[in-house]
Amino acid sequence: MASSIVQSCPFPEIPNLCQALTSQISDSVMKGSDMLDDAMAQGQQAVQGAIAQGQGALDDAMKAGEAALKAQIAAAEQAALAAKAAAEKAMEDAMKQAEKLIDDAKKQAEQAAKDAEKQAEKAVDDAKKAVEDTVKKAEDQAKKTVDDAKKQAEDAVKDA
Repeated sequence: MASSIVQSCPFPEIPNLCQALTSQISDSVMKGSDMLDDAMAQGQQAVQGAIAQGQGALDDAMKAGEAALKAQIAAAEQAALAAKAAAEKAMEDAMKQAEKLIDDAKKQAEQAAKDAEKQAEKAVDDAKKAVEDTVKKAEDQAKKTVDDAKKQAEDAVKDA
């Protein structure tokens, strides 16, 4: 090939120049090809590295997402437990209040019963007293009537 290039060389008077140029061009093309191969290999390595980094970042993001999700689930569970505890406490408080209201109502009913009993006893005592007063008045009246009748009889005996 070199001889055909040299034969068609536009500078036949300097045959070594064409051969040197051809050799230099050939070397440059080979070097360029090697550089292209190296660049391709480096690019491929870079792409593979980027893919690996991307995969690593994706894995990290997935792990972070899972951790965040677990944290949210744990927080939701804690909130649910807190709400349950608050509801149980509210129920307990309501039960205590209801028991207190029942106790208060019971005490009021007992007091009302005692008051009614006292009033009933007082009414019985008042009625007894009224009956006793009436009986005493009737006895006094009867005694007076008897005394008057006795006196009239004595007066009548005297007059007779």
